[in-house]
Amino acid sequence: MNVLSSMQRRYEQQHDYQSAIDISNRVHHIKDSMTQASEQATLAEIQHKYDRQVVENKYYKSLTWLFGSLLLLIVVSIGYYYYHRRTVKRYTSKLTANEEAIRNAQQKIALLENMDGEHHEEIMALNAQIQMMRQQTYEQLGRGKEVYDAVIGGGKLQSTNKEHYLIEYYSVLHYEQYALWMSKYKDLTSRLLTYLILQDMGKSDSEIQETLSITNSSLRSIKTRLKAHLRHP
Repeated sequence: MNVLSSMQRRYEQQHDYQSAIDISNRVHHIKDSMTQASEQATLAEIQHKYDRQVVENKYYKSLTWLFGSLLLLIVVSIGYYYYHRRTVKRYTSKLTANEEAIRNAQQKIALLENMDGEHHEEIMALNAQIQMMRQQTYEQLGRGKEVYDAVIGGGKLQSTNKEHYLIEYYSVLHYEQYALWMSKYKDLTSRLLTYLILQDMGKSDSEIQETLSITNSSLRSIKTRLKAHLRHP
């Protein structure tokens, strides 16, 4: 710019006005280009700041949503845990009370049967009471408790219904272990769950075979399928 301005003044002193005009036009053109470039640079800087702000806002929104969802999941999980714990405690306390009442009634029946005299009506009333309490137990936890006790005593699971009763009862009585299985495995069938329950009850492979009335090859198949259902093999 300084060189061109000096050239313009020299042409003017030499009265070469055409050359001076050409130089002046070049000077104005350069000034316009510099102004335009400066405006574009300013506009680009503003656009860059805006784009960065948009990206940051999206990032913080995503982060906020992620932490919010995680917090909600934690709160729901804790709430479900304590709700389920209270439910289990209520069920088991009722179950224990019913079992105690049934034992007392059975003892009283045995005592009445050994006594002299007619106590037929009283014994019938006690048997009706026992039947009613057993029905309440079944309604609370299905027939799972009966199946569970039978399996502990060496009984067999001869039907899928009994397996379902056992699974239902175990999922309530041992909810922490059941929840661990649900997180460790995916899409567990009733037979696979039954195997896990029997194993958790301390049953050996031969005892599990006996309980389920299956062959050794069937037991190996269950173990293989169980490994295939692992979420993170």
